[in-house]
This record gives sequence, C-alpha cells and structure tokens, in this order.
Amino acid sequence: MSKIITIIKNTLTMMIIFLSSAAIADEGVSTQSTSIANNEPFAMANILQMLAGLAFVIILILLLGWFYRRFGTIGTNNNSDFRIVASLSMGQRERVVMLQVGHHQILLGVGPGHVEKIHVFDEPVIKESNSSGGSFSDSLAKVISQRGQR
Repeated sequence: MSKIITIIKNTLTMMIIFLSSAAIADEGVSTQSTSIANNEPFAMANILQMLAGLAFVIILILLLGWFYRRFGTIGTNNNSDFRIVASLSMGQRERVVMLQVGHHQILLGVGPGHVEKIHVFDEPVIKESNSSGGSFSDSLAKVISQRGQR
C-alpha cells in the first residue's frame, strides 16, 4: 500500500512541477504573444497542456489497472471449499452448474433471473482430475445412468 501512495505522490508532484513550469514560462511572455498563443490552437503552450493531460490520464489508467490486478475486487474470497466444478450450456441463457461446497456437490439450473437446485450429492460425483480431462455432459450422463440402475 505504501508503494502505491509513493507512486501517486511522485506522479502528482511531477504533474504539478510540469504544469507550474509551463505557467511560469507563460508569465515571461508579453501580453501580445500570450493573446496570439491563446488564439493559436497549435501553440506550444496548448500542445504542452494537452500532452500533460493525456499523460495524466494514461498514468491514472495504468495505476488503476495495476491496483486492480494487485488487490483484486474488494470482498472477494478464494475459498477452496466453495467453487464451480463444471458447467454446461443448455441453451442461449440456461446453464447447468455443478458446485463443490465442502464435501457435497450441488447441481444447479441457472436461467435468466433464477437459480434452481436440481440435486445435492453427498459424495463427490465429479472428481477434480475428471473435470479437466473429461467433459461435464459425459460425467453427468454417467451419474444419471448410475442413479437409474439403483
């Protein structure tokens, strides 16, 4: 956190020095040349002011991107006991999702505006090694066929 504050302080200090040096340079110019510079869109003072604003915006975007990547979203937990094991699209907006919650797996139907519990498995149906190598639809079909045989 102290690195971020130091970077922000240094950036703001550089911007203030840059803008104040441009203002001091403008004071030394006579009133006639100042009025010409204000009317001229490609005058050096106008170009410097535009570049300083652009540099400030780019630095701000980079700092915010770094801050987001470093700290992530506020309130996000990477809890290994609660994760999505697999998911399968059933249409344009409907999905079937298998959640791992502790030692239980929960099969959910997710549609626009609602989530519905389909079934709760007491023992894990889809193993972690299976989910990366096999497909979710094959695993689900195998579980359904095993349930039908009982």
